[in-house]
Formats: sequence, structure tokens, C-alpha cells
Amino acid sequence: MAIVFVSPKKKQILFFSLIAGFFLLLLLTIILFVFLMKPEAMPAEKVFKKPNINIDFSILDSERLKELNQLEAIEYVFTYNAMSELDKIVSGKITAVSESAAVIKLEEIKLSSIELKRESLGRENPFNIYYQQVIAPPLKK
Repeated sequence: MAIVFVSPKKKQILFFSLIAGFFLLLLLTIILFVFLMKPEAMPAEKVFKKPNINIDFSILDSERLKELNQLEAIEYVFTYNAMSELDKIVSGKITAVSESAAVIKLEEIKLSSIELKRESLGRENPFNIYYQQVIAPPLKK
């Protein structure tokens, strides 16, 4: 009986060919699974159905709408300097819808030579605390 020795090189070639065959079989399975699989059914597209809307514009002419009160106009604060009837300089603040309305109000109380300046809205320093307790400085004697 003859003793047959398998060379280590042939064992190595056999091992690598088995590994390569296994990976090719795995790759073929993945390719068949991915590319031959049927895609899932897509949901039907949602179609926009335009609703039937009728707007009744005759309501704008109704008596109920005419009875509604309009909002009052925003009044601004004006600082004024003026001359009184006694030729004294009077200064103060007045609220009015416009500068001309403020002048009319001041003329009604018989002031002349009126200088108006509209005050800006808000505060000069927005970082000041609203409800800060103000302590007067000590009096100097």
C-alpha cells in the first residue's frame, strides 16, 4: 500500500478555494435576495378633492355689522411747552391721536406758542427692572 502525502501547498489552495466558494455563494444569495425580490405595493396617491365653498358676501351689508363699534385710534403721548394767557411757560404731557389733535386740545385750554415733541414708545434702557424699588439718595445738609 502506498502512502500518499498531500503537500501543504495543496491544502492551502483547497482551503482558500473553499473560503472563496463560500463567499461567492453568500454573495450570490444576497444578490438574488435583493434584486429578485418583488417590491412592496405603493399606497395609492392621495388626490386633493377641492371642497365646494360658497361665501355669502351679503352679510357685509347686514345691520348687525353696521352696529359694531370701531376700535379707538391709538393715542400717543406728547410733551409740550407753551405760553399761557398770563405769559407763563407751561410744560407737561398730553395724549392725542395725532400732533394736530394735540395742538387743538392745547389751544382749547388757551395755550399759545405750542412746541410739541412726541415721546418714543418703550423704555430707554430695556434692561431696567419694571418693579424696582427706588430709594431716594440721602439729603445733604
